[in-house]
Amino acid sequence: MQRKRKNMMDTCIWCKNSKLRDGETDIEVNIAGEVVIFPGIKCKICPECGEKYYDADSEQQKHIDEITHRLHTHYKSLHLRRKLSRSGDSLLLRIPRDVEREYGLNENIEVEISAYDKKKIIIEVV
Repeated sequence: MQRKRKNMMDTCIWCKNSKLRDGETDIEVNIAGEVVIFPGIKCKICPECGEKYYDADSEQQKHIDEITHRLHTHYKSLHLRRKLSRSGDSLLLRIPRDVEREYGLNENIEVEISAYDKKKIIIEVV
């Protein structure tokens, strides 16, 4: 487990007497069901139990928080719930007019459809 600390300590909160050493870790953030990995984050590591601590006030943490906030905002702004309709033997997904305008979509745009599992389909403009 990784712990965010306001003031970096020199000893592990679990092992009490173990002096923390400088190291690096990867931080994983879950955003809308997707895992985003921030590699090589400076931290302190307990040599006894392996507990990792990173500084919540550091510039790198502020950068991670900023990117994470932007990604959360992006995913929230694009989240729509729609019912499918049918035309002959095909299913249709209607895209609202405001989304069409915002992203410059029209009937001549080519899209790529990727299915990740039975509940997740991604539509990307090619």
